[in-house]
Amino acid sequence: FAKENHLPIFDLKLKLDNKRSKEVNLGLVYRYNYDDKAIFGTYAYFDHRYTGSNFSVSGLTAGVEGLSKYIDARANIYIPQNKRKKTNHNNKKTVEIDGTSIFAISGGHRYESSLKGYDIEIGTPVFAFSDSLNEKFGTKIHVARYSFTAKNVKPITGTRFRVEQDLGETLLGDNRYRFHI
Repeated sequence: FAKENHLPIFDLKLKLDNKRSKEVNLGLVYRYNYDDKAIFGTYAYFDHRYTGSNFSVSGLTAGVEGLSKYIDARANIYIPQNKRKKTNHNNKKTVEIDGTSIFAISGGHRYESSLKGYDIEIGTPVFAFSDSLNEKFGTKIHVARYSFTAKNVKPITGTRFRVEQDLGETLLGDNRYRFHI
């Protein structure tokens, strides 16, 4: 599909965990390479998640990104379709966070809520503008701000950090592939 500086991507992800949760993400991505100096992209994902408490959640994730030698920046919005589901009844009144799920318990009922929100992330090589050290070690650090909310649920807002390590590249036929963790 790639043509000169244009790169459309079809992306399919499947996530499973040990709490009976399953998630499928189906996305379309478009990136444009500006003379190997910067890459700008936009993307949209349809997400469907089946939680451990039998809550089926669908939603849309949309975002933009700018990638360069020294700076990576991304912004995403998350728009759920399903709002909440009563999962059980007891006499406690509280808010609980379990992994990526939030449970708002009020009036003796326990609800699982899907949250709308956003995140903004910026990253840079650990060795800033030292090309020789960056090529030798290939480590980037990213910081992000996020906020997720829903009606009658305590918001989840915070900062997260992420480290990306370049593992190198390999040739397969005429194509080069880079690997990161």
